[in-house]
Amino acid sequence: MNKKLLEITFLLLLLFILHLTFNIEICSSQIGWFSQPLPVSGQVQDLKFFDANTGLIAMEMTTVIMRTTNGGFNWNVVLSNQPAGYFEIIDSNMIYAGGMNAYAYGMLLRSFNRGATWDSIPIPNAVTVEGISFINRDTGWVGGSSNGEPFLWKTTNAGLNWTINSTLTGRGKVFFLKYKVNGEYIGWSQDSPHMYKTTNSGVTWFQLIDIAAASQIYFIDENTGWAATGDNVRKTTNGGISWVQNFLPTGGWRFIERRTFPLENNQCGIKLDYKFNPDRSRKSIFPEIQSKR
Repeated sequence: MNKKLLEITFLLLLLFILHLTFNIEICSSQIGWFSQPLPVSGQVQDLKFFDANTGLIAMEMTTVIMRTTNGGFNWNVVLSNQPAGYFEIIDSNMIYAGGMNAYAYGMLLRSFNRGATWDSIPIPNAVTVEGISFINRDTGWVGGSSNGEPFLWKTTNAGLNWTINSTLTGRGKVFFLKYKVNGEYIGWSQDSPHMYKTTNSGVTWFQLIDIAAASQIYFIDENTGWAATGDNVRKTTNGGISWVQNFLPTGGWRFIERRTFPLENNQCGIKLDYKFNPDRSRKSIFPEIQSKR
């Protein structure tokens, strides 16, 4: 190999090393949590993001829904004096939220434009709405109460009509897998602290082991799921038959919202985590931006 070729090879190798070093430094510099103050004080009830930029917060005391279009750096109030709780993102534009009307009756809120504007859907005889789970735009379950008793309502036409799916459970969170297992939808619902499960799309429910009231229930398949209960997260690997309790640092996190998106140059991936600690702050969220190759 002649001297000229060696020089070219060395130069290319040097450029390659510099390229890797530059990208690693960019990615590493974005790691860490930082507090993001919100424009109004209150208690955050839920937080959901459609993508790396557009997200929503439901808040009480002050009662508002806030929206960001720049990854959470700025928030604007899009709906005032409207109690709202758990969000359920349906697709890239549509979202439902549990709400309450001026007469203190439960209802659903709905947006077709990523939360920019909202309309409402009444739920007959519902006093509270405590959990929402939709498998598509039309079909979903809402847990709540009526006359002090648990109710689980179901719609198959986007809330135009409702049927009572269960009077055993409902006063708590609801979660359904969005795909069928053996031809049926599998779901979980709480009547706190009791946990119930269905394996036939909500036709019948059976009781599982009791756990504390959950602020979130989430399953990745018919076996593996998590329930956030106070200062701990419980995990099951057998569909809720048994749970392993994992304690969090003092105070705990009420919820964590995670989204992962690629950067435009395809060099790194960005992970956005937003967490809210009700014991530590009622005014801030804590976003983490991480990048990886």
